[in-house]
Amino acid sequence: MPSAAAFAASSVRSISLSPDGTRLAWLDPVDDQNRIAVVPVAGGSAQLFPLGSSAKARGLWWLFDDLLALEVSVTRQISAQGERLEYWRTITINTGSGEVTAVNPGDDASFGSAVSIIGRGPPGSGTVYTLAVTYDETRAVARDSRIAQGSNPVRPVIHQWTPGTRNYRQVAMLELETASVVFDALGQLRARLDIDADAARSDVRRFENGAWPLVASFEGIGSPIGLDGMHDDSRLLVTDVRPGLGVVAAMDLQTGALETIYQSTELPLLGVGSDPHTGAPARIVHDSLVPSRVWLNPALQTVQNRLGRAFAGKFVVLQSWNRAHTKVVAMVDDPAGFPEYYLFDTETRQASPVGAVPEGLAGHTFGRRTIETYEARDGLTITAIVTTPPGGEGRPLPVVLLPHGGPNAQDSPGYDDAAQFLASRGYLVLQPQFRGSTGFGQDFIQAGFGQWGKAMQDDLVDCLRWAIEAGRADPARAAIMGFSYGGYAALFGATDTPELFRCAISISGLSDLRAFLGWISSMRGSNALSFWEANMDIDRFQREDLEAISPRAKVTDRTCPVLLVHGRDDTVVPLRQSLAMRNALREARRPVEWLELPGEDHWMSQPATRQRLFEAVESYLALHLA
Repeated sequence: MPSAAAFAASSVRSISLSPDGTRLAWLDPVDDQNRIAVVPVAGGSAQLFPLGSSAKARGLWWLFDDLLALEVSVTRQISAQGERLEYWRTITINTGSGEVTAVNPGDDASFGSAVSIIGRGPPGSGTVYTLAVTYDETRAVARDSRIAQGSNPVRPVIHQWTPGTRNYRQVAMLELETASVVFDALGQLRARLDIDADAARSDVRRFENGAWPLVASFEGIGSPIGLDGMHDDSRLLVTDVRPGLGVVAAMDLQTGALETIYQSTELPLLGVGSDPHTGAPARIVHDSLVPSRVWLNPALQTVQNRLGRAFAGKFVVLQSWNRAHTKVVAMVDDPAGFPEYYLFDTETRQASPVGAVPEGLAGHTFGRRTIETYEARDGLTITAIVTTPPGGEGRPLPVVLLPHGGPNAQDSPGYDDAAQFLASRGYLVLQPQFRGSTGFGQDFIQAGFGQWGKAMQDDLVDCLRWAIEAGRADPARAAIMGFSYGGYAALFGATDTPELFRCAISISGLSDLRAFLGWISSMRGSNALSFWEANMDIDRFQREDLEAISPRAKVTDRTCPVLLVHGRDDTVVPLRQSLAMRNALREARRPVEWLELPGEDHWMSQPATRQRLFEAVESYLALHLA
């Protein structure tokens, strides 16, 4: 049986192929040390660029043949009360010289400078576009590297920058409502999208002689409208993913006239992805549980088709390619195995493996993951991903109900380290895609609004009862476990339906929603608060309603045993949420175990602490579900 360390270990992550197709780069953490590996495609020694233990690499991509960009973050305490924030910055690594440069048009090159790279300059210029913030007494401050949405005096600004220099040239000013900008294939700024959530209006504006004249307005909608690059020299590509199947249209930049380019007929539309080298639209992505893409580039569609046939029964996702589209990196995700990466050469039609399965998992027989459906108590059809341990068919098994975080998110039907770890220990794992989940369209997402602790929780309970009635789950040996919102659901299950569960495990979960909304208001601003209020259907801290759906307030002498796990550096759900639940359980004299993970964030990013988490989960479940 593989160890917890084997499941916690990562293989290739965030893999990216250089524009000339000669090198691969990926995140390659070892224990608590973060580093970047750059490997020649033709073979040879890897270059390793250490980032240390405090800086966490969140993503990487190639800007030019010898230049990598990374988004990294550190967690820092900002108050005497222990409040923490995640500070972001973008850096570049010249793989030839090894020079590391912080991206910042100002004098401060430290974390928290809120600068990101958003596009490339004209071909051959060697320049990129950066998004920063500048102080303006009428504006608000950005707390991270994305377009500003805060409450102090700043305004977003775009600069053109020559990497490795202090050469920054201001190109355009944006507004706080700006959600995205569009560059064309020649590296020219062409348009932007402004979203006014309060007025429920989206405005498309073109960039012309330094000004932003209005092209078109969409009333009564917000984020479901997106700009996804240029369709041709004079028309934008606009996606509309409002409830329904979705439309991709070309919008004339002068008149605003729309021409439908693509109409989704079976699956809801999620958006359009761009070619990383040119910014041109490359793929149409559907909102589905199983990866579904329509490639606008014929060469990439051919690769998708060929690999799909070669790896039938698995999920093939094209992740990166070179500028000429002759080499493509594909992830092959196996529902009953570990994901593998291949470099496919379109000229030789050969696929070569990249990276390797972690040593501890080599030869392991994984649990079988299936996509199934059940009927919720109100008649709504819900999808569940079920992981059955090897040899576990045909008899009731100890079961772990594992709701995902978000709540507007989804589980992958491919490899899932937590689910496979639990299955390796003999547990049936249920991952219901409850109402509010993504992957099933906007209507399904909105069906979860206002259903915290209500229909969303019922969907979880109904999944467990469905598995019990089918003779697959042992009703006397059931646990509920989750991360983030899933942690909240685990705590709600422990307090609302404790008779169903022998124990609950909450990892970075919420317990006091009124306190959480107050924290969101103070730390993230009014826009973030409005989002969560809409998601919970709560009007400005209605105490009675929030108490009714807060696990901390529902603790009684019936509450089942609880394991609380939280990273000390969590800046998404503060540590105090788990502390409040621990205190409430202790006051009620209910069994509670506590695991605080120093230096760990909301996502349990470090393999060493993820191993510690899995070991704690294994011991706790063995104690209560034996």
